[in-house]
Amino acid sequence: MHRIDTPTAQKDKFGQGKNGFTNGDPATGRRATDLNSDMWDAVQEEVCTVIEAAGIPLSKGEHTQLHAAIGRLIDEQVKTRLEKNQNGADIPNKPLFLQNVGLGETINLAAGAVQKTGDEMNGKLTLPQTSSFGVNTNNTLGGSSIAIGDNDTGLKGNGDGNLAFMANNVLAGYFNENELQHSKKMLTKNFQALVDNNWPEGAGGFSGQLSSEAPFSVPMVHRQNNDNNFFPLLKGKVSLESGYPVAASFGILTSGNTNFPQIAIHAKTDFDVNDKIWVFDVATGEFRAPGRITATEILLSGKSRVGPDGNLYGDVWGGWLNDFLINNYNRKNTASLGDYGWVRDESTGFIMQWGTLGSSNGTYNFPREFPTSCFAVFVTNTNQQGGSVDNAFGYPVSKSQFFAATKASSDGNVVNGYPVAWFAIGR
Repeated sequence: MHRIDTPTAQKDKFGQGKNGFTNGDPATGRRATDLNSDMWDAVQEEVCTVIEAAGIPLSKGEHTQLHAAIGRLIDEQVKTRLEKNQNGADIPNKPLFLQNVGLGETINLAAGAVQKTGDEMNGKLTLPQTSSFGVNTNNTLGGSSIAIGDNDTGLKGNGDGNLAFMANNVLAGYFNENELQHSKKMLTKNFQALVDNNWPEGAGGFSGQLSSEAPFSVPMVHRQNNDNNFFPLLKGKVSLESGYPVAASFGILTSGNTNFPQIAIHAKTDFDVNDKIWVFDVATGEFRAPGRITATEILLSGKSRVGPDGNLYGDVWGGWLNDFLINNYNRKNTASLGDYGWVRDESTGFIMQWGTLGSSNGTYNFPREFPTSCFAVFVTNTNQQGGSVDNAFGYPVSKSQFFAATKASSDGNVVNGYPVAWFAIGR
């Protein structure tokens, strides 16, 4: 096909290189555009080609064949094209289509992807070595970290085998295969140490205690020779509602001298006069207390001990000291001296009693009762008697009484009551 190019064609009628036709004008002498066979052959073949391409035979008497041909060709092409309202459902080979548009790998990855909601992931999630992410927050901790709830609080890698606890972007603590550490304090309702193979940490002989640890221990502290401070290892505080607070501490005390620190128990109150300290002196072995030490029984050393009544027990006196003294030394005698009195031998228990009677012939009381019995009562005249021969006599009536009287032989042995002196012995 080509545009008219005869000598009488109107040059560039439709633009540069686009010739057109023109009508002739006899009045002006303008010639109409001449036509030639090239032009009409081109028009004929272009039209006939379209009609024949649609499979329609040329028919001289029909003037709608070009229209029919165009419609048929369009219909045939439409059959090979996708319907808009099918939204891709009429694609014959969908996998091939996705591959051709470069989406095959994307589809494969999406098939195994974890969905945003309601899904679970099997296998591991690999992140870049310096990656960080936040749980319900942004992450400002930096690489190899997880921020949880707060953008600068969470967990962070802290070197080989070490995981740090971060709080407000500050290293609060860490843990590794050997220890768990916090820079301030750790709170727990109950602390219980682990025991491996029935052997707690630090167990063994005394010789290794300076270099070993314990279920609860404080590292070695080095101080100046003249240091004078108390280093508490354990402390508890209790107060009543009305006051009276006490802080009880167990620790180590440096005395200001170049010597072994001392082990101490200290009680601190809000009134200095009530503060107390109990000291175990490592250098001397002494135990010093601010007050009395009371106990049901105190074991002094080996078999030596103190009884609740103050008695002492030891091998040096073969048992209790009280028994030793009783068996080896006389007790101090007791007495009530006077005209009517008594004396008691505390070692043997024997009691001697005496007195005088202004008149006799009756039953009388001893100054004190004999605990066991009265052995005998001896009676004699004092300042008066009966006939030429007057006998004074007496005998025990009970542990607390005796009988005493006199009898004159010249009066027919009549018992009478002259003055007498008496003496009794018993226990």
